[in-house]
Amino acid sequence: MTPARRRLWISKGLVDGGRALAWTSDRRGVSAVEFALIAPLLIVIFMGLADLTTATLAQLHVSRAAEGTADVVASYQNLNQTTDMPNMLSAASYFMTPYSSTPLSVRITDIYYDGSSNTYGKMYWSCALNGSSSTTTYTPYPYTQTFQSVPGMSTSQNITNVLWTNNSKSIGTSVIVVETSYSFSSPSSFIIQGVHVMTSAYATIPRISNYVGFPYTAGSTLKAPTATTTTNTITLTDGGTCNYWS
Repeated sequence: MTPARRRLWISKGLVDGGRALAWTSDRRGVSAVEFALIAPLLIVIFMGLADLTTATLAQLHVSRAAEGTADVVASYQNLNQTTDMPNMLSAASYFMTPYSSTPLSVRITDIYYDGSSNTYGKMYWSCALNGSSSTTTYTPYPYTQTFQSVPGMSTSQNITNVLWTNNSKSIGTSVIVVETSYSFSSPSSFIIQGVHVMTSAYATIPRISNYVGFPYTAGSTLKAPTATTTTNTITLTDGGTCNYWS
Protein backbone atom coordinates (compact mmCIF):
# COMPACT_ATOMS: atom_id res chain seq x y z
CA MET A 1 0.00 0.00 0.00
CA THR A 2 1.44 3.37 -1.00
CA PRO A 3 1.81 6.06 1.67
CA ALA A 4 -0.79 8.18 -0.10
CA ARG A 5 -3.37 5.34 -0.13
CA ARG A 6 -2.61 4.51 3.50
CA ARG A 7 -3.21 8.11 4.53
CA LEU A 8 -6.51 8.01 2.63
CA TRP A 9 -7.67 4.83 4.46
CA ILE A 10 -6.66 6.24 7.79
CA SER A 11 -8.71 9.35 7.09
CA LYS A 12 -11.76 7.20 6.35
CA GLY A 13 -11.33 5.19 9.57
CA LEU A 14 -10.49 1.97 7.74
CA VAL A 15 -7.07 1.73 9.27
CA ASP A 16 -6.38 2.54 12.90
CA GLY A 17 -2.75 2.90 13.60
CA GLY A 18 -1.02 -0.36 12.78
CA ARG A 19 -4.27 -2.37 12.39
CA ALA A 20 -5.67 -2.84 8.93
CA LEU A 21 -9.42 -3.08 8.47
CA ALA A 22 -10.17 -3.06 12.22
CA TRP A 23 -13.88 -2.81 11.52
CA THR A 24 -13.96 -6.50 10.54
CA SER A 25 -13.43 -7.54 14.17
CA ASP A 26 -16.11 -5.23 15.57
CA ARG A 27 -18.73 -7.51 17.29
CA ARG A 28 -21.19 -4.79 18.20
CA GLY A 29 -24.78 -5.55 17.03
CA VAL A 30 -24.20 -9.28 16.51
CA SER A 31 -26.85 -10.20 19.14
CA ALA A 32 -29.40 -7.98 17.46
CA VAL A 33 -28.73 -9.63 14.11
CA GLU A 34 -28.97 -13.13 15.59
CA PHE A 35 -32.25 -12.25 17.32
CA ALA A 36 -33.65 -10.85 14.09
CA LEU A 37 -32.87 -14.17 12.41
CA ILE A 38 -34.51 -16.43 15.02
CA ALA A 39 -37.35 -14.10 16.12
CA PRO A 40 -39.77 -15.21 13.35
CA LEU A 41 -39.28 -18.86 14.33
CA LEU A 42 -39.82 -18.07 18.02
CA ILE A 43 -43.00 -16.14 17.23
CA VAL A 44 -44.37 -19.04 15.15
CA ILE A 45 -43.64 -21.52 17.97
CA PHE A 46 -45.19 -19.25 20.61
CA MET A 47 -48.35 -18.54 18.61
CA GLY A 48 -48.71 -22.21 17.70
CA LEU A 49 -48.41 -23.33 21.34
CA ALA A 50 -50.93 -20.69 22.41
CA ASP A 51 -53.38 -21.90 19.76
CA LEU A 52 -53.01 -25.56 20.67
CA THR A 53 -53.19 -24.86 24.40
CA THR A 54 -56.44 -22.93 23.98
CA ALA A 55 -57.96 -25.80 21.98
CA THR A 56 -56.79 -28.42 24.49
CA LEU A 57 -58.28 -26.51 27.41
CA ALA A 58 -61.54 -26.08 25.51
CA GLN A 59 -61.78 -29.86 25.01
CA LEU A 60 -61.15 -30.39 28.73
CA HIS A 61 -64.00 -28.01 29.54
CA VAL A 62 -66.31 -29.82 27.10
CA SER A 63 -65.52 -33.12 28.84
CA ARG A 64 -65.95 -31.54 32.24
CA ALA A 65 -69.31 -30.07 31.18
CA ALA A 66 -70.60 -33.57 30.35
CA GLU A 67 -69.22 -35.15 33.52
CA GLY A 68 -70.25 -32.35 35.87
CA THR A 69 -73.77 -32.06 34.49
CA ALA A 70 -74.31 -35.82 34.76
CA ASP A 71 -73.17 -35.75 38.38
CA VAL A 72 -75.60 -32.93 39.17
CA VAL A 73 -78.56 -34.65 37.49
CA ALA A 74 -77.75 -37.95 39.22
CA SER A 75 -77.98 -36.27 42.61
CA TYR A 76 -81.71 -35.54 42.12
CA GLN A 77 -84.61 -37.91 42.67
CA ASN A 78 -87.09 -35.93 40.58
CA LEU A 79 -86.88 -32.95 38.22
CA ASN A 80 -89.68 -30.54 37.44
CA GLN A 81 -90.02 -28.90 34.06
CA THR A 82 -90.30 -25.32 35.33
CA THR A 83 -86.93 -24.77 36.99
CA ASP A 84 -85.08 -28.04 37.59
CA MET A 85 -84.58 -29.26 34.04
CA PRO A 86 -83.74 -25.80 32.61
CA ASN A 87 -81.16 -25.52 35.39
CA MET A 88 -79.71 -28.91 34.49
CA LEU A 89 -79.35 -27.96 30.84
CA SER A 90 -77.79 -24.59 31.65
CA ALA A 91 -75.44 -26.16 34.22
CA ALA A 92 -73.21 -27.36 31.38
CA SER A 93 -72.56 -23.77 30.32
CA TYR A 94 -71.07 -22.93 33.72
CA PHE A 95 -68.47 -25.64 33.27
CA MET A 96 -67.36 -23.94 30.03
CA THR A 97 -66.22 -20.75 31.82
CA PRO A 98 -64.22 -18.76 30.69
CA TYR A 99 -65.20 -19.98 27.22
CA SER A 100 -68.41 -18.72 25.64
CA SER A 101 -71.39 -21.03 26.10
CA THR A 102 -73.17 -20.02 22.88
CA PRO A 103 -71.38 -22.69 20.77
CA LEU A 104 -72.38 -25.40 23.29
CA SER A 105 -75.09 -28.00 22.77
CA VAL A 106 -76.10 -30.48 25.47
CA ARG A 107 -78.39 -33.50 25.64
CA ILE A 108 -79.36 -35.25 28.89
CA THR A 109 -81.01 -38.66 28.80
CA ASP A 110 -82.27 -41.10 31.40
CA ILE A 111 -81.92 -44.61 29.94
CA TYR A 112 -84.10 -47.12 31.75
CA TYR A 113 -83.69 -50.88 31.82
CA ASP A 114 -86.94 -52.81 32.14
CA GLY A 115 -85.47 -56.20 31.23
CA SER A 116 -87.71 -56.72 28.23
CA SER A 117 -85.04 -56.34 25.57
CA ASN A 118 -82.16 -58.33 27.03
CA THR A 119 -79.18 -56.09 26.21
CA TYR A 120 -81.08 -52.90 25.47
CA GLY A 121 -81.98 -49.89 27.56
CA LYS A 122 -84.90 -47.60 26.72
CA MET A 123 -85.31 -43.85 26.73
CA TYR A 124 -87.25 -42.80 29.84
CA TRP A 125 -86.80 -39.08 29.16
CA SER A 126 -84.45 -37.03 27.02
CA CYS A 127 -83.89 -33.26 26.91
CA ALA A 128 -81.72 -31.11 24.63
CA LEU A 129 -80.62 -27.48 24.44
CA ASN A 130 -78.58 -25.97 21.60
CA GLY A 131 -76.39 -22.90 21.76
CA SER A 132 -77.15 -20.07 19.36
CA SER A 133 -73.81 -20.44 17.55
CA SER A 134 -73.45 -24.21 17.75
CA THR A 135 -72.99 -26.17 14.53
CA THR A 136 -74.32 -29.32 16.21
CA THR A 137 -78.06 -29.63 16.72
CA TYR A 138 -79.14 -32.09 19.40
CA THR A 139 -82.70 -33.30 19.52
CA PRO A 140 -84.25 -35.34 22.35
CA TYR A 141 -84.23 -39.05 21.69
CA PRO A 142 -87.69 -40.35 20.70
CA TYR A 143 -89.62 -42.55 23.11
CA THR A 144 -89.04 -45.52 20.79
CA GLN A 145 -85.25 -45.21 21.07
CA THR A 146 -83.40 -48.19 22.50
CA PHE A 147 -79.74 -48.28 23.50
CA GLN A 148 -77.34 -51.16 23.25
CA SER A 149 -74.30 -48.93 23.80
CA VAL A 150 -73.75 -45.69 25.66
CA PRO A 151 -74.55 -42.69 23.41
CA GLY A 152 -71.43 -40.79 22.43
CA MET A 153 -69.12 -43.52 23.71
CA SER A 154 -67.51 -46.57 22.18
CA THR A 155 -70.01 -48.94 20.58
CA SER A 156 -68.10 -51.79 22.18
CA GLN A 157 -69.36 -50.65 25.57
CA ASN A 158 -72.55 -52.63 25.88
CA ILE A 159 -74.82 -50.51 28.03
CA THR A 160 -76.28 -53.40 30.03
CA ASN A 161 -73.02 -55.18 30.76
CA VAL A 162 -70.99 -52.07 31.47
CA LEU A 163 -73.47 -49.97 33.40
CA TRP A 164 -75.80 -52.48 35.01
CA THR A 165 -74.56 -56.08 35.20
CA ASN A 166 -71.01 -55.10 36.15
CA ASN A 167 -72.33 -52.73 38.79
CA SER A 168 -74.80 -55.19 40.33
CA LYS A 169 -77.71 -53.19 38.93
CA SER A 170 -80.87 -54.95 37.85
CA ILE A 171 -84.18 -54.53 36.10
CA GLY A 172 -85.94 -51.31 37.06
CA THR A 173 -82.81 -49.14 37.20
CA SER A 174 -81.49 -46.45 34.91
CA VAL A 175 -78.37 -44.53 33.94
CA ILE A 176 -77.94 -40.82 33.26
CA VAL A 177 -76.08 -39.96 30.06
CA VAL A 178 -74.98 -36.42 29.16
CA GLU A 179 -73.65 -35.58 25.70
CA THR A 180 -71.94 -32.27 24.95
CA SER A 181 -70.85 -30.72 21.67
CA TYR A 182 -68.85 -27.50 21.30
CA SER A 183 -68.12 -25.56 18.11
CA PHE A 184 -64.61 -24.28 18.80
CA SER A 185 -63.04 -21.38 16.92
CA SER A 186 -59.51 -20.31 17.79
CA PRO A 187 -59.25 -16.63 18.84
CA SER A 188 -56.12 -16.19 16.71
CA SER A 189 -56.76 -18.82 14.00
CA PHE A 190 -52.98 -19.02 13.69
CA ILE A 191 -52.83 -22.80 13.33
CA ILE A 192 -56.37 -23.99 14.09
CA GLN A 193 -58.53 -22.35 11.47
CA GLY A 194 -62.26 -22.58 10.98
CA VAL A 195 -64.74 -24.27 13.30
CA HIS A 196 -63.84 -27.56 14.98
CA VAL A 197 -66.55 -29.57 16.73
CA MET A 198 -65.50 -31.04 20.07
CA THR A 199 -67.69 -33.69 21.67
CA SER A 200 -67.84 -35.62 24.90
CA ALA A 201 -70.19 -37.97 26.74
CA TYR A 202 -70.43 -39.19 30.30
CA ALA A 203 -72.65 -41.77 32.01
CA THR A 204 -73.41 -42.25 35.68
CA ILE A 205 -75.94 -44.07 37.85
CA PRO A 206 -78.55 -42.09 39.88
CA ARG A 207 -77.53 -41.80 43.52
CA ILE A 208 -80.86 -41.40 45.35
CA SER A 209 -83.23 -43.72 43.51
CA ASN A 210 -83.28 -46.19 40.64
CA TYR A 211 -84.11 -43.43 38.17
CA VAL A 212 -84.47 -39.65 38.06
CA GLY A 213 -88.14 -38.80 37.58
CA PHE A 214 -89.25 -36.23 35.01
CA PRO A 215 -91.43 -34.24 34.63
CA TYR A 216 -92.33 -33.98 38.28
CA THR A 217 -94.97 -31.84 39.96
CA ALA A 218 -94.51 -31.22 43.67
CA GLY A 219 -96.95 -33.23 45.79
CA SER A 220 -97.76 -35.70 43.05
CA THR A 221 -96.79 -39.33 42.81
CA LEU A 222 -94.43 -39.88 39.91
CA LYS A 223 -95.19 -43.03 38.02
CA ALA A 224 -92.40 -45.47 37.31
CA PRO A 225 -91.18 -45.50 33.70
CA THR A 226 -93.80 -47.13 31.50
CA ALA A 227 -93.66 -47.38 27.74
CA THR A 228 -96.36 -45.55 25.82
CA THR A 229 -97.48 -45.51 22.22
CA THR A 230 -97.46 -41.73 21.91
CA THR A 231 -94.70 -39.16 22.08
CA ASN A 232 -94.86 -36.75 25.01
CA THR A 233 -93.01 -33.53 24.20
CA ILE A 234 -92.63 -30.29 26.13
CA THR A 235 -90.74 -27.06 25.55
CA LEU A 236 -88.86 -25.63 28.51
CA THR A 237 -88.59 -21.98 29.54
CA ASP A 238 -85.00 -21.80 28.28
CA GLY A 239 -85.92 -23.07 24.81
CA GLY A 240 -84.88 -26.64 25.50
CA THR A 241 -87.12 -29.51 24.44
CA CYS A 242 -87.87 -32.85 26.08
CA ASN A 243 -89.44 -36.18 25.19
CA TYR A 244 -90.60 -38.50 27.95
CA TRP A 245 -92.70 -41.47 28.95
CA SER A 246 -95.89 -40.86 30.90
